[in-house]
Amino acid sequence: MLLGVFLGSIAQIPLKSSALEKEPGTVFYFLNKKTILGYGLMVIASLLSFMAIRNIELKRGAIIETSGYLFVLAISRFVFKEIISRKQYIAAILIIIGILIFNA
Repeated sequence: MLLGVFLGSIAQIPLKSSALEKEPGTVFYFLNKKTILGYGLMVIASLLSFMAIRNIELKRGAIIETSGYLFVLAISRFVFKEIISRKQYIAAILIIIGILIFNA
């Protein structure tokens, strides 16, 4: 399930880079390689998560899904060189604390 969450986070890379590009019309905005790749990865990530949920407790699945926020935060920082705000750091720390408390 963690692989599915990670893959879903990775799918944000081609989607965001495609959104930053200027396309000559609305149809081409959705029919370019990066957008199709991003949505394809999202479909695979969803299928992996659905298969994993059948084999674990639902309450564990919800906790694993929250790790996606941490992956997206790391991707935005290291891939897109975005500045992470203080509120985002605090939110990430709270997510980590929640995961640790839940699994204790």
